Amino acid sequence: MSAIVLPDSIAATSKRLFWPLQTVGWLGYFILHFTAAMGDGKPLRYVTASLSVTACGFVITSLLRQAIDAFGDCPSRRWRPPRSG
Repeated sequence: MSAIVLPDSIAATSKRLFWPLQTVGWLGYFILHFTAAMGDGKPLRYVTASLSVTACGFVITSLLRQAIDAFGDCPSRRWRPPRSG
């Protein structure tokens, strides 16, 4: 099975848009998480929990992006069951 090859213009756009979309996405997650907690009656100091969860998610997905960029060009290995007989 071969890897998906994107045209250079799409690949460049994807790399350029990652960080703005990453930031906006996690900011949206923070707003949703915090407002849901406020609606559930949590105290205002719950903002620290929302910020820490959001920061962890941002860091983890950013590290995953770096790993994918570093190893994305490597050919994937497919697992094949052993032949019987």
